[in-house]
Amino acid sequence: MKRAASLCMLLACVSLVATAFVPTTANAASTPEPLQFYEGKTIRIIVGFPPGGFYDLWSRLLARHMGRHLPGSPRFIVQNMPGAGSALAANHLYQLAKPDGLTFGTVVGSLYLMQMGGAPGVEFNWPKFTFVGRTTGDTSVFYVRADSPYRTWQDVRAAKEPIPVGASGTASGTYIVPQVMKETFGFNLNLITGYPGGAPIDAAMERGELTGSSRSIGPYVGREPFLTWHKKGFVRPIVQTGKERDRRVDATVPTVWEVAKELRSPKADLEFMETAFKGLDEWFWLYIAPPGIPAERVKILREGFHKALNDPRLREEGTKIGLFPDPTDPTEIQRLAAEVMNVDRKTVERVKRLLGH
Repeated sequence: MKRAASLCMLLACVSLVATAFVPTTANAASTPEPLQFYEGKTIRIIVGFPPGGFYDLWSRLLARHMGRHLPGSPRFIVQNMPGAGSALAANHLYQLAKPDGLTFGTVVGSLYLMQMGGAPGVEFNWPKFTFVGRTTGDTSVFYVRADSPYRTWQDVRAAKEPIPVGASGTASGTYIVPQVMKETFGFNLNLITGYPGGAPIDAAMERGELTGSSRSIGPYVGREPFLTWHKKGFVRPIVQTGKERDRRVDATVPTVWEVAKELRSPKADLEFMETAFKGLDEWFWLYIAPPGIPAERVKILREGFHKALNDPRLREEGTKIGLFPDPTDPTEIQRLAAEVMNVDRKTVERVKRLLGH
């Protein structure tokens, strides 16, 4: 009996010891998997443009601050993958990047036009991307060298010789903005494509190879070489894409909608312009991720992205380099991504012509 009692006491002690370790195991098991997942990991941000531009600057700013706002404080690296107006990066994110929440990237917000227009080389389905968010919205401005004879949009329209205009991929704003104005307003432009990004276009402008180009207003008013160009009077803004005039450019520079009103553009032209400019004006500095990422990780990425952009330290640093966060609801971006593809056949045909197909 004494042996039996001793055995029972021994088993009870073992049970107590085992029970003492259960809370540790239970706590680990109760920790949500995504919270565990990011600890010790590295998140990669793919930039669809060369180093030095605003897409690159935004991504490196995020990389320095976003880790603090994700569980486990993961590290960040930035990888530039320029080509085809950021379509190369989009293809990579859609086809090759793992849907594990460790890779997302920034592309131009008008890439949906390439899919809509049946552009060759498109390997993505725009509405199926996971939309992480945008850093800010922006509109674009079309400008020319100030030593050219073109002072107004009427001068550009009446030019005797096609004006050489620099552009990168057909989905980029450098291409879409002047090409839409050529298509709808009859601007006499000769688009020269193939530049890998904004910096090579800037250099070609300085060499005199180009007379004009288009750029989002943020870089146009906030970075070199534009800051120096403005001081020297090197460029002249002609027209901007926003619904209202952006005084950062010049309060006297009309919008494309004012030009359309003066020319009495038909409804079909206005609808075409809406389709073409939506991604540029509303989704500038857009960040997307592969489709199929687990919902909990998507939620964590979106919340971390939003918190980072509202972080006073990020905002202070961003202000010094001309970056001003203005995030928007990523679920609304996701909804609009599907809506924007729902256009009539005539608009699709015009998009095809816009892209040269």
